[in-house]
Amino acid sequence: MTDEEAVAAAATIAGCRYGSYEREAPRKTIYRMQIGDRNAVARVAVLGMAEPKMVSRPWPDLPHPASFLRGAFDGDGCVHAHYHRYKKYGREYVNKTLTVRTMLYGSVPFLEGLNRFLATQGISPKTIHAQRKSKSIIHFIEWAKGDSLRLADVMYSEDGPRLDRKYQKFFANPERMI
Repeated sequence: MTDEEAVAAAATIAGCRYGSYEREAPRKTIYRMQIGDRNAVARVAVLGMAEPKMVSRPWPDLPHPASFLRGAFDGDGCVHAHYHRYKKYGREYVNKTLTVRTMLYGSVPFLEGLNRFLATQGISPKTIHAQRKSKSIIHFIEWAKGDSLRLADVMYSEDGPRLDRKYQKFFANPERMI
């Protein structure tokens, strides 16, 4: 990953070290960790996590799906808060209402399962979008402001590890991103 904070947090939880290697600019530094313990690898494989989520893995059946979602979001999600800019009759305007978009990337089966889980939490299923990224196609779901805040409430409903910079985007504003 290019996100050192996420890899460092995962390495701390797993009780292992992580390393990095530089790439030529403008490419970012890559951070990685390896888990070599056979028992740990076997436990992860039993949960159906033997291949990357981005390929074809479905949403897993786990005892703490909200915590799993938080981990998936920390690894492959993003939240953006911005003001909408538009042009009308040759003039540029700024809509003063804050727009929030939350996105999570994964395989189609993973995102379909995520939609089913979130439906049990009161969040209506969203369209799975496809985007060409170099030679491959990536899939993602996007939520607007209201569902983004409901999504945050689900993800952070259980205590556990989290990336504070992503958490702060949802909860640092006392008016919850108005």
